[in-house]
Amino acid sequence: WFYYAPNTFKVLSLNRMRREADPRLEKLSTQLQEDPCVVGDWHFLLGPSSLFFSNVEFFVRVLGPFFTTRFLLLPAAAAAAAA
Repeated sequence: WFYYAPNTFKVLSLNRMRREADPRLEKLSTQLQEDPCVVGDWHFLLGPSSLFFSNVEFFVRVLGPFFTTRFLLLPAAAAAAAA
């Protein structure tokens, strides 16, 4: 896959942190680790999710591919097919 849903990306990041024995993991409560990670929260990029991954990593691996395929590549392909 080249696109991750935000919550899937959070779980992937948590697993990576566990494999690498990241010291930040000790500071995270179990509740915080199990809470869903959703884009609809206004504090999403500054809140608890920023403990699991950086904003740049989130935009490049989660929102970037979705935006590119849905709003750039598909419309461009449809316009090329219509022409």
